[in-house]
Amino acid sequence: MYPKHCVTCLDERTDLSDISQLVIFIRTIQYDFSVAEEMLDLIPLHGTTEGTDIFEAVNKLVSVYGGFDKCSCIVTDGTRAMTGT
Repeated sequence: MYPKHCVTCLDERTDLSDISQLVIFIRTIQYDFSVAEEMLDLIPLHGTTEGTDIFEAVNKLVSVYGGFDKCSCIVTDGTRAMTGT
């Protein structure tokens, strides 16, 4: 059964080889109100890590799973690259 709603959590870090990694977690809430949290993907970001780069990577991945229709919110650490400000 597909989840009723989900929350997407994002964080970007640089690994030991100097490549930025975007980790995407998803927390789903089922119809019986049970909650599950899983790592959805770890995406290497080669080149720049501006807001548009992060958005394109997230949008591409989320579209594989049906888009943002059931996403109730997106959680970040508030940095400029994550919020686009």
